[in-house]
Amino acid sequence: MKIVLEKEVMIEKYQVLMDIEVEKDRPEVLAWLKVIKEGNELNNDVILYFQEKIFFESQKPKQFIKNILQELVVLGFLDEKFNLTQKGLTALEEGTVFIPQSGIYELLVINDPLFPQVILDYKEFKPDLHEEKKQWKNNPGSVNYENTTIPSFISKCKEFGPIRPLKNSGETLIRIFNIKKVGKKEKFQKKTKVRMDIGEMTQISLKIEYNKKFHFLEPPRDIDKIKLVESILRKLPYPVDEEVYSVLINFDETTPKERKTFSKNFSLIKETLLNLGKFESIKLIDVPILPSSFDSAKKWAKELIKNEINTFLTTNEFDLISKEITHKEEFAMFNLPNISIDEMLLEASFGSQVFWFLKAPRDLKLEKVISK
Repeated sequence: MKIVLEKEVMIEKYQVLMDIEVEKDRPEVLAWLKVIKEGNELNNDVILYFQEKIFFESQKPKQFIKNILQELVVLGFLDEKFNLTQKGLTALEEGTVFIPQSGIYELLVINDPLFPQVILDYKEFKPDLHEEKKQWKNNPGSVNYENTTIPSFISKCKEFGPIRPLKNSGETLIRIFNIKKVGKKEKFQKKTKVRMDIGEMTQISLKIEYNKKFHFLEPPRDIDKIKLVESILRKLPYPVDEEVYSVLINFDETTPKERKTFSKNFSLIKETLLNLGKFESIKLIDVPILPSSFDSAKKWAKELIKNEINTFLTTNEFDLISKEITHKEEFAMFNLPNISIDEMLLEASFGSQVFWFLKAPRDLKLEKVISK
């Protein structure tokens, strides 16, 4: 069974003052930190050890090296005594360098339970000074970057940990340390699609449409996958056997193909699920189905037996087919009796192929010949 859920979410834009750290490709920083850590562990003079290991081919002035160390202090990788901070140790361990930066940023945000990281994309805000001067001349006091209280769902995104905005195809992580509570909401609203797929073993994948492409996202961590599937199945207008995730359905509400595969597709529209909000569409593909009653099960079994009759059969051969089908796991709850060849003959259309495949061997007394 596979379930595909789709919803539309609103993208909004804010200008906010933030202190963040951005993932950068700085292999030299990792190399410096490794040498400094080694020097400290050996109780060596850090500047001399750094000189020996990094600039062994071309000696540098001590002040030059001290400037490098001081830069690492400013970036938060070293303390004032040139020992690695927790941030420096984490950078070495994870092989990732985060560089702090502050400023006004334009944020594209989504307030939806399926998108807990909130920030879809961001960029540094570069004001159009000419346009601002023009606005000020026409309407003094109209230019104000702090005219809106930033919604709590944005300020709380710093609690999410490192996030991966879709800037540069989601290749860059950022950490948010501080978001000023007052900023500016821009006149910008745009809808986009979010799609969640639930596959076998309730594996979940999530993706969002942005810049005309679908990007994979990390699903919310608090989704209870079992409860989600159960809640979707309960939305169907049929009873459900939740032990085997199967829909109980009447024979007449299925097609021959569905009865052969014991599976059926369903669709739901505009349904709210758990704490995940409303979905425009939910498609359930290859949902296991079972007969809802004894009569449906027997009718179902007879059809499957009929489908197996494609040549002349003896009574014994027919009984083997009948037993195999009536004892299928899907019919187990009804304990179906074996269906006899006489019962099938009564229901087969006179003169039909099935009728003669069963009737002719008996009339012509060919059962022994066929069985040989």
